[in-house]
Amino acid sequence: MLNEKENIIKEKRKVEAIKNNLMGISGKLGIIAKVMGQPIVSQEEVGFSSISYSYEDLFDQEQDQILTSNIIDQFGNEIQEPDWATKKNKKEYYTSKLGYYYYGLTNGLDLEIKFLNENQELIVNYQGYMVYQEIEGDLFCYNPSEEWIDKIEKLYKKCKQQIDLKNQSLKEEKLETNKNEKIKWIEKMKKLWGI
Repeated sequence: MLNEKENIIKEKRKVEAIKNNLMGISGKLGIIAKVMGQPIVSQEEVGFSSISYSYEDLFDQEQDQILTSNIIDQFGNEIQEPDWATKKNKKEYYTSKLGYYYYGLTNGLDLEIKFLNENQELIVNYQGYMVYQEIEGDLFCYNPSEEWIDKIEKLYKKCKQQIDLKNQSLKEEKLETNKNEKIKWIEKMKKLWGI
C-alpha cells in the first residue's frame, strides 16, 4: 500500500520535473552545471588515481583535452627541458572529464549542482539538503520548492544569455572566415587567370 502511494508520488514528481525541463544534461540543471560550473577531472597514472576540480579555462571544450604550452624565458626564447625531464623519466598520465560541478556559493547561493557522466547522475543540493537526484533518467528525489526553483530559473536565464552570446560570436567568426576565404580565392584567380 505504501509503495503504491510512493510510486504515484514519484511519477507525479517525474512528470513535474519533465514539464519544468529539469531532467538530464540537456535540461536546465544540466545546462547550468555545464555552462556555469567547472569540469570534474580525473588524472591517473599506472597504479594511482586522483580526482580534482579544475578551472574550465584549462580545457579545450571541443576535444576534452588539457591545453599545454611551451615554456618561454624572459627574452622570448623557448626553454629546453632539463635532463631529469627526458622522455625516459616522464610518467604517462591519462586525463578524462568525469562530469560538471556548479558551486553556487561563489555567486552568493547556497546551491550546488553535480552531473556525473558515468551513470548520468544529476544531484542538486540546496542549503545543505538534497532536493533533486536523478540517475540514468530515473528520478530518486525531487523536492520542489519555489525558493530553489526560482534560483534555478534565474541561473538558467543567465546560461541562455551566455550561450546566445557565444553562438553569435561563433557565427560572426565563421562569416569573417568565409569572407577571408572568398578574398583569397579571388586573389588566386587573379594571379592564375588574370580575372
